[in-house]
Amino acid sequence: MLALVLVPLAAPPMLLLLHAMLQRLAPAGPPQRVAIRACALGALPTGLAVVAVGARDVGSVAYVAIVYAGVAYAYFHLFNMSETARRIRLIREIDRHGSLAEAEVRRAYSDDEVVDTRLARMLAMGHLVEKDGRYVAGSPALLLAARVLDAWRSVLGYDRGRPGARPSAR
Repeated sequence: MLALVLVPLAAPPMLLLLHAMLQRLAPAGPPQRVAIRACALGALPTGLAVVAVGARDVGSVAYVAIVYAGVAYAYFHLFNMSETARRIRLIREIDRHGSLAEAEVRRAYSDDEVVDTRLARMLAMGHLVEKDGRYVAGSPALLLAARVLDAWRSVLGYDRGRPGARPSAR
């Protein structure tokens, strides 16, 4: 029974180590892809650890698999937020320089730079494909997720045309 607690507790440090190793082996490409691979590959040692400690019943294995999936999901999103959230990036940049004036921040993070970075990431991840100088959706799964989220925004009362728009008071 103790193993069912210890194996999931080992998942976060194991994910950190695995992610660091994979990032050094394949430093080129989108960092999110490396994080996804680390999360997926981490399931193997987690599964082997469960078997090694003697948990062979389906319930125990399912429990550890669900806990690991939750840890991996949280890890990926925490990492992704640190990579893509402009607020986090701005704070890190200001901290790195000690301080920045507003004009310096605006020069470092122009709208063009933000769009260029996003487009490059989406192309590298296969979320977009460029055809004849135009972008088209490259990932049916991501497009489906976007449509589901758009439908949910509509249910919540958000303006469909404006990302980040507040719900209307009805």
